[in-house]
Amino acid sequence: MSRIISAIFGLLICCAATQAADRNEENEHAAVLGAIGGSNLSASAVAAFSAEPFSAVAAEVVAFGTGLGLKALPAALVEPDDVAFAPTSADQCTLPLRLPQSKFSYVNIFGFDIDGVPDDWGLLGTPELFHWDSDVSLRVNHPLIELSDSPVTNHIPSGIHPLRWEATTQINLVADVAFPTVMLAYAGYSKLKAPAMLPAAVAGDAAKTKVARERFFDALEFLATDLLPPFIFYGGERVLINSGDAGENVADALQRDTVGVKVHEQLLTVYDVRPPVIRYDGVEQADGAVLPPVMLEAMDFGGLRRDRIDALYPAQIESFDPCRRTASLSNDLPDFLPIGSSTVTWIAADQGPTQNGGVNQVQAMQNFIVADTQGPIMVTPPGRVVEIPAGQTSVASADVALGLPRVVDLADPAPRIYNDVPERFPIDSRTPVTWRAVDASSNESTGEQLITIKAQGSNTSPVVADIDVQTLTSEPLDIVLRGSDSDEVDGRFDPLALRLESRPANGDFVAPLLPFFIEDFRSSPSGPYGEGLAQSSDPGGWFRDNVCTSEGVEIRRDWPSAPKFIHVEDGGDYYLIDQLWRCRTAGARAQPTPRISKWNAENAFLGEIQYNGQSDTFVADDDGFLYQLNRNGQGASTRLLLTQRYGNIEDATSLGQSFSGDSWTFESGSARNDNTGVSHPINPGSLSYAHVDSRRAYGLCGRHRSERWRYGR
Repeated sequence: MSRIISAIFGLLICCAATQAADRNEENEHAAVLGAIGGSNLSASAVAAFSAEPFSAVAAEVVAFGTGLGLKALPAALVEPDDVAFAPTSADQCTLPLRLPQSKFSYVNIFGFDIDGVPDDWGLLGTPELFHWDSDVSLRVNHPLIELSDSPVTNHIPSGIHPLRWEATTQINLVADVAFPTVMLAYAGYSKLKAPAMLPAAVAGDAAKTKVARERFFDALEFLATDLLPPFIFYGGERVLINSGDAGENVADALQRDTVGVKVHEQLLTVYDVRPPVIRYDGVEQADGAVLPPVMLEAMDFGGLRRDRIDALYPAQIESFDPCRRTASLSNDLPDFLPIGSSTVTWIAADQGPTQNGGVNQVQAMQNFIVADTQGPIMVTPPGRVVEIPAGQTSVASADVALGLPRVVDLADPAPRIYNDVPERFPIDSRTPVTWRAVDASSNESTGEQLITIKAQGSNTSPVVADIDVQTLTSEPLDIVLRGSDSDEVDGRFDPLALRLESRPANGDFVAPLLPFFIEDFRSSPSGPYGEGLAQSSDPGGWFRDNVCTSEGVEIRRDWPSAPKFIHVEDGGDYYLIDQLWRCRTAGARAQPTPRISKWNAENAFLGEIQYNGQSDTFVADDDGFLYQLNRNGQGASTRLLLTQRYGNIEDATSLGQSFSGDSWTFESGSARNDNTGVSHPINPGSLSYAHVDSRRAYGLCGRHRSERWRYGR
C-alpha cells in the first residue's frame, strides 16, 4: 500500500517539476527542487496512510530530512532580461525609476504558491522564482535603489548599472529544525515503544520503565546519527552530522553565510544623451569651435618638443559633463611641433553609453604657432695683433688667421655666419671685423673682432698686476685679474686676452678660463645624421631603420651624443662624458654606451674609452690623469673606489681597452695615517666624494668635514 502511494506522489511531483523547468532557465536546479520536494511529499503521504509503525516512522524521518534539505537549497531564480532606456528627467540626466516594490516575501507549500511573485516590477520586467515548501525573500539590490515592499521611485543616472536580484531561502532554526526534531523523536517513540512501555508503567514495573526510557533515547540518537543525515543538504551537497545533540548539529549545519541564497545580475542601461562641453578660459565653446591661437617660442632644433609645453594648457582649456559625470579631454598634439602653424584638435568625451554603444564627443580646433624670435648666441674670435715686415704697407686678409666664432642657436642647428673682412689690412691700423650669425628665421646676432696690423718690432707687451690672495680650505674665492696695454692705434688700445700658463701650487680653479660650455655642442646634437635623428624620440630605432641595415655596420664615433660633462685642458684639448651609439645586429635597435671622448681645440675627434663611473663627473689632475668614482655597499660597509685612468686615450684601439692605472679605496680604516699620527673616526655610510692627484689624496665624509689621507692604495 505504502509503495503504491509513494509511486503516485512521486509521479505527480516529477510532472510538476518538469513544468517548472520548462518555465525556468535553471532546468537542472528546478528539477533538483522538484525531485526532493516529491520525495518529501511522498514520504509525508506514507507516514499518514501507513498502518505499520516502523514504515510510518521511517517515512516521517524521510519527510523531515528532505524538508530541511529543501530549505537549505537556493531557490530557482530567473532575473528579467537586460533593459535600456533614455533618461526622462527634465534635465535629461536621470531616469525616474518607479518600482511597485523592490523586495518581496515569496511563500510556497508543497509546490503551490501561497504568496506568488508579483508580475509588476516597473520598467525592470518580471522575475521568475520557484521553491518547494519554503519561504523566500526576493529583492533587487543596488546602491541607488531603496529597498521597500511598497512603491518607491529612484532617480538613476546615465550609465550601465548592474542590478543584483537576490533570492534568500528563509530558515527558522527553532520552528524548522529544533522543534520538529524533538517532535519527530517523540512520535517515533510513541509508535515504536509505547506498546512496551505502557504495561510496564501500569504494572508499576520500575525496571521495565527505565529500560523503555533508555530505548527511547537510543532511538533519538539513532535518528540523529543514522536516519536524518542522508537527507540534510547544504547548497546541494550532503552535510553529515557526526555526534552530539540533533538539534544543535542541524542548526550548526544550516548556519552558513551562503545557505539558501541565489544571486543573478540584470543590467539596467540609461543612455547618455547630453554631450560634454569644452571650456576655454572659463567660457563654454560650441562643438567645432576655433580657439585662440597659442604662440610659442622655438626652443629645439626646428621647432619645439611637446613635453616642454604639456604643463601650459590645462589651466586654459578643460572639459566637463552637464550631468556632473566624468568627461575626458585629449588632443592630437604631435611629439614635435615644427616652426610655423600646426592645427591641433581637442576632443572632449563623456562616459556614455549612447544608443549605438559609444560615447558622446565634441571637439575644438586650435592653432599652435611656433616661432623663432631669438638670434643665435655668438662668441666672436679674440682680437689679433699681427706684425708685418718694415716697409710692407698692408697684409692680405687671407694671410691673417681670424679664427671662427662659436655660435649656438636653440632652433637652428646650423646658423649662417658672415663677416665683413676687407681684402687687405693696412699697416698701423686697428680694423674692426664684424661677424654676423643669421638663423633660418632671419634672426641675427653680431659681434666685433679687432685686427691690428703693426710694423715688426713696434709692438710692446702688456703688463699685468700681480695678485696675492689667501683663503681657507674648500672656500672659493673670486680673483679679478687686471692688465693694460699702452699701444694705442686708431683711438683704441690693444685688446687683452688671458691665458693660464701654470696652476697654483696650492688650490685649484673652479672653472677654466675659456668660454667653453656643454651648450656649444647643441649646434650639432645629431652629428652627421641630420634632422631626422635630432627630431626622433627613439634614436635607437632611428639608427636601426636608417644606419644599422646590415651586419658589421658602424655608427660614426666622431660626434658627441648627449654630453653631460666637459673638462678643458690649458692647451685646448677637452674631454667629454657622452655616449657612443653602436649597432648590434641587423633589425635590432642601436644601443648607447657611456664613454669618455677626447677632442682637440678644433673639435677633431682624438679617441675614446668606456666610462664606468657612477657619477656624471670625473676629476683631472695636473699630470693629465683622469679619475672616476664608484660607490659600493651601504651603511657601515660603504666604500669609495677611485680609479685612475690615463689621459692619452687617443692611443686606445677599442672602446673596452683598459686605460686604468692605480686605484684607491676609501673606507673606515682610511682615516688612519700612522706616519703622521692622524686617526680621525669617520662614518663610512656618509662617504660621498674622493679626489686624488700626484701629491695628495682627499676624501669628503658627510657635508661639512673633509679629510686628507696619505697617497697610496
